[in-house]
Amino acid sequence: MRGHHSITLAAVGILLAGFAMPAFADGGSPAVMTVVPAQKIVPPGGKIEVHVFLSNAANVAAYELHLNVLGDEGGTLPLTAVTVDKNRKNFIFGKDQVVEAIDLKGKRAAIVTYGGGKSVGSDDVKYLATFVYSVPSDAKGSYRIGINTAKAFVSDANVNTMAYSTGDPVEIKVGALSRGDGERDRKR
Repeated sequence: MRGHHSITLAAVGILLAGFAMPAFADGGSPAVMTVVPAQKIVPPGGKIEVHVFLSNAANVAAYELHLNVLGDEGGTLPLTAVTVDKNRKNFIFGKDQVVEAIDLKGKRAAIVTYGGGKSVGSDDVKYLATFVYSVPSDAKGSYRIGINTAKAFVSDANVNTMAYSTGDPVEIKVGALSRGDGERDRKR
């Protein structure tokens, strides 16, 4: 099965190789890709879960996600899972048939829909994927997680790569949880 995912990722990459062409839902501003943490404080030895969302994009038919992780004193942060919750109410492709390829070693996820392009307005936010990391038991400080803009991309139904912007990386602190910490993100 591992070889199948590599072939699928390669096919998705070939299929989506295009030139940067703007495709903005509001006609002028670039699409916006953001990372939202499920919790802002995690205990040493715990898990960090972040969700990736997209807004303001027209005719989205595929995407590939890569995240950057920077740590203070925490050391490396192993990626343990990448999932695409296709049953989530705000999944970008809804109930359309998709092909997904998850590559843990390459720390990436690629998704293509057969249902044609989907548009997301500037006031709407659509779910793309979830990345889960294991926090070392001796970790301290914090981690910053953001979109790797050199590797991540979004393509439209005409196989054009879209321009997009990102917010600042999110910061997740490592420490003891207290009352009110670790709140889950809203399931938009």
